[in-house]
Formats: sequence, C-alpha cells, structure tokens
Amino acid sequence: MNNIKIEVLSPLHIGDNENKTMSSLSDFILDGDKIKLIDHKKLENIFEENPHIMEDYIKEIKTHSQQKFSLKSFLQKYEISIEEITESESIQFIGQFSGKEIHPFISENGKKYLPGSSVKGAIRNALAYVYLSEHPQMIQKINERFFRPRSKPDFNFEEKDIFGKNPFNDILKFLQVSDSVSFSENSTAVYGCQNFHLKKQLQNSIPINYECIKPNSKTKIRIKIKDIVKLERLQIKDKTFWKENLTIPKMFAALNLLSQRFIEREIKELS
Repeated sequence: MNNIKIEVLSPLHIGDNENKTMSSLSDFILDGDKIKLIDHKKLENIFEENPHIMEDYIKEIKTHSQQKFSLKSFLQKYEISIEEITESESIQFIGQFSGKEIHPFISENGKKYLPGSSVKGAIRNALAYVYLSEHPQMIQKINERFFRPRSKPDFNFEEKDIFGKNPFNDILKFLQVSDSVSFSENSTAVYGCQNFHLKKQLQNSIPINYECIKPNSKTKIRIKIKDIVKLERLQIKDKTFWKENLTIPKMFAALNLLSQRFIEREIKELS
C-alpha cells in the first residue's frame, strides 16, 4: 500500500451526479464575491410562519419564468436579511457570474474528495496511451478503421486487447485506488466559466458556473498494486508490458507523458 500526496495545481472540477446542480431559486444567493448557501430549514420556517410569503415566492418564479427572478431582491421586499436563511459558511466566487445554476463538486456528507474511480480512470487512460505508443500496429489499424470524416471512434476492440477480454476481470483488477482524504474546509471556490468556439470566434451564450477545488489544495490517496502472479490466467496479449508497467513509478511516468501530450495538443490548437 502506497500513501500518495496530491496537490491541486489548477482549479479542479469533478461533478456530483447525485446533486446535479444548485439553483439560485432555492439553493444559494450571490452576495458580492461570496456564494451563500441557503439553509432550507430556515427558509421553510419562514414560509410556514408566513404562508403569504410562500405564495408570493411561487407566483414570482412563475411570473418571471425563473430567469429574471432574484431571491435576494425578493428577501429585501419582505425585509428578510440574507443571514436569516443562509448557512454561516460561504464559498468564494471567482470570475463573472451569470446564469442561474452552479455545478457542485462531488462530496459526501458535505466533505469534498477525489473519487478513487476518477484517479484510476486517469491512470487507465495513461497506461493505454503508453501501450499504444509501444504497439504502433494497433494505431495503424485504428487509423484504417476510422478513415471516414466525422466518424465516431470506437475503441472497444483495442481496450479488450490492452486490458483483457473480460471487463470484470481485466488487468487493472490488480490496481486498487482509494477515495482521497477529504479536502480541508474553504478549499473550494465557484468559478464563472464561458464556452468559446475558437474557429468561429464565438462565445457560447450559455454560461456555466463550476465549484472547483482551488490551486494549492492538498489531500492524500492510497494506491495498492496486488500480487500479479495470477496474471498468466488473464486473456491479455502482451503480459510482459504489464509486468513492467504496473508499478507506481511507471504509472506516474505515464500520467506525466499523457499530460504533456495533452498540453502540446492544446497549445497547437490555440495557435
């Protein structure tokens, strides 16, 4: 078992599928450069004590089609302070806010963490890249199969060749990656983002706000590589590759190599 320290170098977002989005209608209020999260119990108590406020709240949302409704302005209308319905902690906002939703970072019981499955997926992609680099004949076959313009690549065949025929019993069953230790409090910020089409020089009209882990935030994960004595039983073509590459140093080297290739490609596209 290896304990690995991780430091985030740039804003990092991993989506939370269970809590898909936070809505400005009922989940948060932007106050200056702070995202203040609404305590739903406090808001419900106000509605229970003042049913006419709740009725007006519903009416306002319907009347303004949710787009122009401002919960902050609504509270001011009834002289209700933001602090009366929000949690004590707030989240820093960076950028220009627009839109009505925030995509939250994955969490459990309010604690932000890196899922082991996401880290393992990144390792899987990096090792596949190195494998293909060492097996140029596979790349040639891929190019021959996808010569048609706009054809959607399907690497299912190559994936089985690389990792094993059985997806429930492939080579990476020997690799175990834990979820990370929770990030410390105040380690996240919400970033206002825009999509921009480089070739058309157009900005997408739909803004996206992401909750991200901030740079310099640190955490730890555990990686374990099980004994691969039983490797011979797996339906894998190049067993020698895995005996040499399924190690911590080799995995880190693969991750660095693929990251460098991505950066080079991004810079080339931007130019």
